[in-house]
Amino acid sequence: MNKRGAKLFLVLLALVVVALPVFACASHIELRTVNARQAYLDTFYGKTVAQLIYDESTQHNINPRLILTMLQRESTAITQTSPSSDTRRAWPMFYNYDENMANCLNASTNCNDAKYNKPDYSYRAENYGGVGQQIAYSTAQLRNLHDSSSYCGGNLAVSVDGNTLTTDNAASCALYKYTPHTVSYDTSSAFYINWQSWWSATPNGGDYSATNIISEANFTNPGDMSADAINSFLIGKGSWLGNYLIAEYISVPYPVLIDDAPPAPVRKSGDANGDNAIDLLDLSILATWWGTTNTDADFNHDGTVDLLDLSILASAWGT
Repeated sequence: MNKRGAKLFLVLLALVVVALPVFACASHIELRTVNARQAYLDTFYGKTVAQLIYDESTQHNINPRLILTMLQRESTAITQTSPSSDTRRAWPMFYNYDENMANCLNASTNCNDAKYNKPDYSYRAENYGGVGQQIAYSTAQLRNLHDSSSYCGGNLAVSVDGNTLTTDNAASCALYKYTPHTVSYDTSSAFYINWQSWWSATPNGGDYSATNIISEANFTNPGDMSADAINSFLIGKGSWLGNYLIAEYISVPYPVLIDDAPPAPVRKSGDANGDNAIDLLDLSILATWWGTTNTDADFNHDGTVDLLDLSILASAWGT
């Protein structure tokens, strides 16, 4: 098959793929989940941090006050008008963060562990770095640590500073699993002091102890704050997260800088020619650059124009 014939075949194939969602809803769902990057885009893009906190808190039944308190505890993100470092900017929850990642991403050491055919720390930074990813993953992980039979859902004994501590409830256990240090939750900690100051009560709602650092009611209860209330709280504290629009496509891994209020991308995903419409012109451009590294048609930014980019275009067809 000559080059012209190959491109014609590709265009016809793409049109069939585009038509599939019209005839079968299941096919549409499959197209949407082929590419994880598209899922990230759907989850984070265009939301404010406040809206994301609200959405993730509701989805995972986590109190947004807990997320806000932990954002302060981990990176003082609530009371700083700008991040104190690139690390804190890209890793505000310090979820799955490791100093070795920074070395790896700076082309230094500790890049020898292979995972998914790329350096382990590079992979983890790609998938867990960035404001949106940090909040979403940490919220989901707190729920997992609380519920899973492999963690606090099966055993309330947890290793803290090398010692075994049996908590009074799964909520306290989950926080220790997240950060296994007593100093992170004692009465002189940012966690305790800020919770008591911001919400006018102890985190556990009563007598505070090392085994009872948060009540089940304060761990859950996602309806405590609306998205607007969360955003007003952030703005009132002067936080750089107030009105912060999440614009990262996959992530903003350490140490890449982003603007405090980054603008949304100019182009929609699948819009190869930038005319704000996903149509045959975009399909033609994708066909022209098939198999190359052309950035206009490489919608998922993985370095190659291929079927993953075609699936993104198909998903966005007609928008």
